[in-house]
Amino acid sequence: MSHSHSHSHINGDHDHTNCPHDHGHGNEVSPVNEHMHHEEAVVSKQPVDLLIDAIRQGDLDTCKLVALQSPEAIQSRDSNDDATPAHWCALFGELKVMEWLKEVGAPLHERVSRSGMQPLHWACTKGHTDIVRFLLNNGGQIDSLDIKSTPPLVIAAQYDHTILVFFLVRQKADINLLDDCEVPRKLWAARAR
Repeated sequence: MSHSHSHSHINGDHDHTNCPHDHGHGNEVSPVNEHMHHEEAVVSKQPVDLLIDAIRQGDLDTCKLVALQSPEAIQSRDSNDDATPAHWCALFGELKVMEWLKEVGAPLHERVSRSGMQPLHWACTKGHTDIVRFLLNNGGQIDSLDIKSTPPLVIAAQYDHTILVFFLVRQKADINLLDDCEVPRKLWAARAR
């Protein structure tokens, strides 16, 4: 019997950032129209979405510039996923940007309304132990549950992030509770070994 959970946290399940195939996302901008295309994109985006674009690129200087021009961006949620900038830092492993977000008072532990996932959960999907450590050291709850009653430990195990699983166990993640399929977390933890 297989117990599988889907944790779709980005608009759609497929991450196109490293995909060599053309998915029709308009990436084929001609050099002549590149400048105009860039200006149109900037004008049509909300400040929080510009901030998230900078986070995706790991560009702390642009993050600071966006926040300087639109301070509300660090407290906002993106227009597609209802996620905070901290969620995106967690997903992309951007520790320096996450540290800056903390410095400027951005929320680090908010939940996405559809999934109940916090940045801690998103970091676990990608195995970003440094982000998980940072979030736990700054008020994150190690056994925080999403709407499927799934804690970070189970998510890390499901995505085969063995080092992160061991880190969470060493940090005293509760391995005896049940997830929404009533599978003991210790079985998920053992699976990652």
